[in-house]
Amino acid sequence: MFSKQTCIELASVLERTVQKDLDRLFHIFGISHHIHEFSPNKNNSDKANVLLKLLLDPPSSGAFTKNFQNDILQYKVDQFYRYEQDNLGLKKHWIGQEPPFEMLFEKEYKSLCHYLKRDGYIIRAREIRKLLPQEMEEAKIESELVRLLDLFGFNLSKEHLALGQRSLTDKNWSGSNAQIRNFVESLLVSICQKLLPSNECKSPSQAIKLLGNSVIPAFLQAELNEISYGDFKHPFVESLWKRLHPHGSHPGLSDENDAIFRFQITVAFGYYLLNRLDERVN
Repeated sequence: MFSKQTCIELASVLERTVQKDLDRLFHIFGISHHIHEFSPNKNNSDKANVLLKLLLDPPSSGAFTKNFQNDILQYKVDQFYRYEQDNLGLKKHWIGQEPPFEMLFEKEYKSLCHYLKRDGYIIRAREIRKLLPQEMEEAKIESELVRLLDLFGFNLSKEHLALGQRSLTDKNWSGSNAQIRNFVESLLVSICQKLLPSNECKSPSQAIKLLGNSVIPAFLQAELNEISYGDFKHPFVESLWKRLHPHGSHPGLSDENDAIFRFQITVAFGYYLLNRLDERVN
């Protein structure tokens, strides 16, 4: 499922489509009847609003597969490259060297591709590719993560996650990086305080040690290489924490791909820990 931001941006892109091409889309997808129901003026803006409504609450199937959202996006990608290949006037005057053919869609629709990447998708030529496997689609995990944060009353962690997501949406890479580090720190400390209420844990490093050595049975497990043991000096949790702030206490130099990677791996990690906590205490 695409996020709300992605649906809004995709509808905006489609709104700028030539009218006859937009009409063709409605006929191909069998949704022309919705124009009369929701669109009084039948102009492109009204039709885009109809598409937005359908993207946010998609029908059970699209024109080609059972995924309406994906089919709409694929139709737009195919249309874009068809015009590019036929040289019908959509070629842009690029500053400097023209991007590779497979990257033209991403360069043309930067904002849409940014939100798609947040949802775990990239466009390469005519192909929509998943960045994550089905069971790790961020939009699904993220909503479940928020539910678990609410369940345990981890409000500070929830606020850091929301601020990180907002910064990512605003393309503030450093701001997002800082907030997701705060999220991981707050989450580890909160879990430690939940399982060891008498212990005044105040730092992620302290929480990692306590969750691996003082909680019985251990919450962070040596057999999964999550914490240090014996001669093993590269534990996953501490390594992840270091990866989230490679420049020390500073926000960290970053770009879009790095910031999205940090956010996605943090969401997956938080979801994994809270699922483990939920199984233990509920």
